Amino acid sequence: MKTLNEQFYDFCSKKPKDEHYSYFDIKTCACTQFAESIGVNYISRSYYYDLERIASRVPHTFGALTERMEEFLANEPPPVIR
Repeated sequence: MKTLNEQFYDFCSKKPKDEHYSYFDIKTCACTQFAESIGVNYISRSYYYDLERIASRVPHTFGALTERMEEFLANEPPPVIR
């Protein structure tokens, strides 16, 4: 099963690379679009913090966000299983 970060990467990579998202609009930000695509209206704050930090960087296009997510996933520590 893919992690939420991997699912977010998949979502971003399927969007047109030059499509802009509005980081400042809660209804059209990349995180909200992703949440809606998986059928949820709430993502935990700790998870959202990582996405918020990555999505806030410019440019606000899905192509650039996909590249930032690739870098993030390559350096992300493995999940802790409790």
